[in-house]
Amino acid sequence: MSSEIHTQLQAIVQRYGPHIYQDRRRLVALLKDMLARQARSWQVKLLILSIEDGVLERLLQQLHRIPEPLLLENHARSFSESFQINPDATRWVIQSWLACFGPYKAELKSRAPARPRPTAAPAPPVKANREPPPLPQLEPVTAESPDAKGSLFRNSLKMTFVRLNPGRFEMGSPESERERDNGERLHPVTITHSFYLQNTPVTQEQWQAVMGSNPSHFKGDQHPVENVSWPLCEQFLERLNGHSEFRYRLPTEAEWEYAARAGKDSAYFYGDSPSSLERYGWYQDNADQQTHAVQQKEANPWGLYDLYGNVREWCQDWYAPYPESLQQDPQGPTKGNYKLCRGGSWKFAAAHCRSATRHLMRPGVASSDIGLRLVMAI
Repeated sequence: MSSEIHTQLQAIVQRYGPHIYQDRRRLVALLKDMLARQARSWQVKLLILSIEDGVLERLLQQLHRIPEPLLLENHARSFSESFQINPDATRWVIQSWLACFGPYKAELKSRAPARPRPTAAPAPPVKANREPPPLPQLEPVTAESPDAKGSLFRNSLKMTFVRLNPGRFEMGSPESERERDNGERLHPVTITHSFYLQNTPVTQEQWQAVMGSNPSHFKGDQHPVENVSWPLCEQFLERLNGHSEFRYRLPTEAEWEYAARAGKDSAYFYGDSPSSLERYGWYQDNADQQTHAVQQKEANPWGLYDLYGNVREWCQDWYAPYPESLQQDPQGPTKGNYKLCRGGSWKFAAAHCRSATRHLMRPGVASSDIGLRLVMAI
């Protein structure tokens, strides 16, 4: 059956051209028509799912930049994890698409239309920041291939991302944890998908390259950008995504804490002692009332720097009290009054830099100790 399906897939691409993938509805209709006899097979169902969910589109957008073995590994694993599908089945799907579209790699690269800009309305102006100058010309933000294990990714803005795999952890803090807040109710959370998290906060050099301005109070190319409100971060992401083949966003609060804990249940990823924070972060006792260049302190076990201290980091979620029950990939409520920052900063005591600490902030606030760290979805 597989060979017959492959023959029909190749016939569709040959007849309608390799850019047929951009018209998802039409491609699904063609598959259902030409593979009517196999329509109930798992192969056809998964091919259709991969089209409708955008797996095929994401795969082909990266085809000319990333070696096919790494594309196969990353997309097969991501597809499997997203829908809890047998990895051998998702591998067959990705292999099938690569076999059909691989010969058209050059054509897909040279004739692909420009990536459309997001159509979301611009965020309201932020009073705490001056009007930025006209935006500079931003070159396309490309990415190098991941390493042999697919665990690291780097883009042309010198951002490095670490792949974090799915897992389950206890979010919040136990009642016995020192300096805990009542809003840190302990509850189980499952992260069902892999994601890439930036290994440092966004630096001023990286922000300047995208926005053409630097709102930070403490200047330094390798210092974290700060004095940025949540809406201004969204403007940064909108512009970055408009020039990239990948999609960037802020982490959810659950993703941030999962990454910070690195599999540990203690107050900090290294243990429970506030005095040991000196080795891992810039905080009230050692920061000299300012930010510092990133990656000057030790990383956590998953290769992430500056999670504690230096600058607090915006998360995607609106604030809501924690539930008691098991949560799966929590996103927070759809609206609210407060956004969340994580990690503490140079101005906070060690107790307020714990993995579970939540900082509620009005989204329009910009402060010299608030920055951001990105997630890159593949």
